[in-house]
Amino acid sequence: IIAFLRQAKKLNETAIEPVSRDQALVTSYGQQRLWILDQLNPSDVTYNMSSALRIRGALNVRVLEKVLLELVKRHESLRTCFEDNDGEPVQVIQAVGQWQLEQTDLSQEAEPVQHKAVERAVNNESLTPYDLKSGPLFRAHLICLADDHHVLIAGMHHIISDAWSMEVLVKELSILYMTFSAGMPSPLPPLPIQYADYSAWQRQQMDSDEMQKHMLYWQ
Repeated sequence: IIAFLRQAKKLNETAIEPVSRDQALVTSYGQQRLWILDQLNPSDVTYNMSSALRIRGALNVRVLEKVLLELVKRHESLRTCFEDNDGEPVQVIQAVGQWQLEQTDLSQEAEPVQHKAVERAVNNESLTPYDLKSGPLFRAHLICLADDHHVLIAGMHHIISDAWSMEVLVKELSILYMTFSAGMPSPLPPLPIQYADYSAWQRQQMDSDEMQKHMLYWQ
């Protein structure tokens, strides 16, 4: 999702423009499909996306937390959930302050205990269902094994992300961590559009005369 937005302005179609947030925000067709599947089976974890990053060396946890909050602020998708509006899903963008980094300190535990705890935490992340209505659909859990050894477990529901987007987030996380550690502001330019803008654009394209010509051809 995030990665696609970087290329959206290059499409040879009508330009994507920001839409008002003071209205019901439609979903993309891909999000609608995933929402319907979740309605049929709310406990399904098929579309859970998770990864674990082992961090060696000194880590400023306060800076890392600031970085993650900046990413949540920067990308509306990371704080988006979905509500039922007369049988149709709509996107609801939550406030940044509602997101928190979970933290666990295992630095006083023996290594075998740490290993099992990390393995259990990784499994729990991949097997814990998401509530698309209340969120959050982006979760992060930092486990401290020692002052110079941490594990960051991150998870998202596929309705707000994909593998390419995960790579973008990791890249931006690295940039922001180095920048914030140096006491400097974010060097990342503001995003001109968000995924909610793309969703509205996609729906508009389906209703356009040009798209109707394509539909008639295939029909």
